[in-house]
Amino acid sequence: MFNHPEPTATPAVVVPEALAKVLQQAWAQATHTDTSPQRWTADTVRALAGHLDDPIRNAQRLHDGLDNLRRTIHTQIHDAVTEHHADYQWAQGFLQACRAEPLRSRYRVVVEIVFEIDADAESIDSAEDDAREQLVSALRLSKVANSYLRPETEITVRKVDRGDLVHPNTYL
Repeated sequence: MFNHPEPTATPAVVVPEALAKVLQQAWAQATHTDTSPQRWTADTVRALAGHLDDPIRNAQRLHDGLDNLRRTIHTQIHDAVTEHHADYQWAQGFLQACRAEPLRSRYRVVVEIVFEIDADAESIDSAEDDAREQLVSALRLSKVANSYLRPETEITVRKVDRGDLVHPNTYL
């Protein structure tokens, strides 16, 4: 079955003794004979050497394989958490142990910032309205996206203190 004619000039291949024994045993099991498998041994060692001599290619293949495995694990863990088959904290720890990207969630963060705005007005309500308008105008000038700013629902006036009267020359 595996009988090959012996080549007239066998290329010199150095086969380590331990590897030669393993290959001879494999030959004997495959052919049920103890006849010398020199050519098969030399061809096998040459083929193995061809794969082992390219460490950069092998390293890249291993790296790509690990990346694919991490993506697969990430996707499956994501799906398990989404379908409530796995705990979110456990999943994050598992992904960290695998050196895979952590799960990400969309968060809605409500930020409350206190501004002090001077407004000239004839009543508290007018002062509040003017302060809101000034704040919205300032935020729009600073290019805050409209989707992040909802002044009619999110600007809350906490306190209004009436100060000194404004001289009529400034508004008449």
